[in-house]
Amino acid sequence: MKSFGIALAGYILMFVVLFATLTAVYFALGTERTFLPGSYAVTPLWIAVFCFFQFDSGLVAGIVVSKLSRDRKVPLILAGMTLAFGILMALPAITSGVNATVARDGSLTNMEAMMQAQTPVWIQLIAPALAALGVTAGATLMSLVGQRRS
Repeated sequence: MKSFGIALAGYILMFVVLFATLTAVYFALGTERTFLPGSYAVTPLWIAVFCFFQFDSGLVAGIVVSKLSRDRKVPLILAGMTLAFGILMALPAITSGVNATVARDGSLTNMEAMMQAQTPVWIQLIAPALAALGVTAGATLMSLVGQRRS
């Protein structure tokens, strides 16, 4: 049960890191470089940044979870949770088909941008895999650092 609790804490950490970094990036890029002109479809730049930080948030969580638990199974539990929850959250987009194109005008608040953003379905499918890969990379990095210290 303790292992699951640590993995869950890692998942929450991953969410916080991803939310904070993507919020900062949204403010840095602005509406016009986040969305395609006149729509809520995200730009290729946003997709690249999103993928980078998806992996990065998993990396941070993998490192922290490995530090908190000496059990090598805990990062694997976190990676599994990440894949499972990510796929469950992607199911509505997969089953609903193509996003309806809604016209966008003016600037948006961060909350409006999050609620209206239209990401390709393939991004929603690979995002959990990127995060899980980050978790395993962080755990592997910590085990390599631990071996060097021994």
